[in-house]
Amino acid sequence: MERKLKFYVLAIAVLIGTVFSVGSVKAQENIAGLATPFGDAANVSALNDGVIGSWGAWQYDSYSGSARGVEPHRLGLVWEDDPVTINKVVMYHANVDVPNYVLKDYQIQTLKADGNPTDDADWETQVTVTNNALVVTEHLFNAVTTTGLRIFVTDACRADNNTRLQELEVYAAPPSPPGVLTKEEVMELIEDALAPIIAAIDLNKDGILSEIGDNGYDINTIINTYNTHTHDKGSGGRNTSIPAQQIQ
Repeated sequence: MERKLKFYVLAIAVLIGTVFSVGSVKAQENIAGLATPFGDAANVSALNDGVIGSWGAWQYDSYSGSARGVEPHRLGLVWEDDPVTINKVVMYHANVDVPNYVLKDYQIQTLKADGNPTDDADWETQVTVTNNALVVTEHLFNAVTTTGLRIFVTDACRADNNTRLQELEVYAAPPSPPGVLTKEEVMELIEDALAPIIAAIDLNKDGILSEIGDNGYDINTIINTYNTHTHDKGSGGRNTSIPAQQIQ
């Protein structure tokens, strides 16, 4: 009786673990390549061309008529077809003479709904960075739906007034997680999942317990024995086997 009870407890523990196991998370997608780059840059098309390791988009204030124009500088991306929901930006700054040529002070901004990309009032700041000294910077913020993203540079770098950026990556926000389950909902899920397992054990318990014998209660042995005796048996045609690899 004690052996039977222990087996039931272990089987239930295994199943509860599988019910609450964390599934694989889909990697976020870089959607910068789907956008049209813009800005006062000598080579703004390099901003989202996927090439990292070159000077990229040398950005400067073209209205000053000088490659060392006074800040602020502006460059970014516009998704012309449909709005996108984003929450992550990765910036690849100049990788020579670090930190003198990396962007120093800047803001990451998103375009407001129905906003005009040429109007500064239509941009909303999501991230503010000061005194940056890194070649690669990653920025996370609350998910926002927009048709545009721009880098608003207030202090280009320590060496001069040029804004140098090799590449800009923008990542689509992952789907929102489901709401928190109530205690009753959790118990209902567990009961539904346990029902075919318990039924199969009841029908095949003699064979399961006899094979376990005096070898103890090693969890992988129990799982393999359970699967041998209950696979597609007594469960309404459902596969009630437990994958051993889920138990570490």
